[in-house]
Amino acid sequence: MKTQKCPRCKTLRCQSDFGIRRLDIPYKTCVHCREREREYLKTSKCEHGKSKYYCKDCGGSQICEHGRMRNTCKDCGGKGICKHGREKYRCKDCGGSQICEHGRMRNTCKDCGGSQICEHGREKYSCKDCKGSQICDHGRVIYTCKDCKGSQICDHGRARNRCKDCKDYKGSQICDHGKSKYSCRKCGGKGICEHGREKYSCRKCGGKGICDHGREKYNCKKCGGKGICDHNRIRSRCVDCHGSQICEHSKRRSCCKICDPDGYLVHKVRTTVNKALKSNKTKRSMEYLDCNVKLFVNISKNSLKKV
Repeated sequence: MKTQKCPRCKTLRCQSDFGIRRLDIPYKTCVHCREREREYLKTSKCEHGKSKYYCKDCGGSQICEHGRMRNTCKDCGGKGICKHGREKYRCKDCGGSQICEHGRMRNTCKDCGGSQICEHGREKYSCKDCKGSQICDHGRVIYTCKDCKGSQICDHGRARNRCKDCKDYKGSQICDHGKSKYSCRKCGGKGICEHGREKYSCRKCGGKGICDHGREKYNCKKCGGKGICDHNRIRSRCVDCHGSQICEHSKRRSCCKICDPDGYLVHKVRTTVNKALKSNKTKRSMEYLDCNVKLFVNISKNSLKKV
């Protein structure tokens, strides 16, 4: 039988003593070394059920003054931090050990069959069907759940990194234009395609959110999209379902003369242009007027004051 040297105990052992993990990849260390390590970890746990060296409450030797792991702390210049300011094993530019051939984290890569991917093709901890550890009683991820007051929800009831009103903590995902960095056209966000639309919902780019019928999957009736209600309408715009886009006057909030006068004016312009041009329409409605929405609303208000 073939033998292999264990890098920990430095002894030659049969390959059967090493064992095989997922994807038929053998372990580097032998079974005996792994068992000894498990026993040692059990005995070295503190009163909080953690390893003494890595326990923040006990002030473990591997915890730095910033309350982080010493070797992965950026402020301390830990050994585990690369020149790009990331953890070495997770850095794509450095070719970290945990980065697979697809440029993703190995344990969460679907193509590699990562250990953290469940049978439903999702990450185990955030899978509702598997009842992952990060799913709360409301069926949401705990740290982004408003009802559970998750750690990522700010005082304004929004995701902390996307909140514009948080003065002490400026949303990291908000750009200088007050929009999401990912979907900001002026910043050239990653989510914007060459046609100036969101990649996910762009028909010309064949976005993932577009179905075979050329519509958004979520709102496609033929595909049975999640956004379609029992009345065969878009759920958010359904009067009978009291959709989120329906106001107290039983109209779409953005087209209601009372709730949103500015939106009502813009809606009238768009419907008029669409009826007049029909299939000959090649531009946005406001481009035919040679102005943007704000300018059009200001001109309309001024003209009404004069009258």
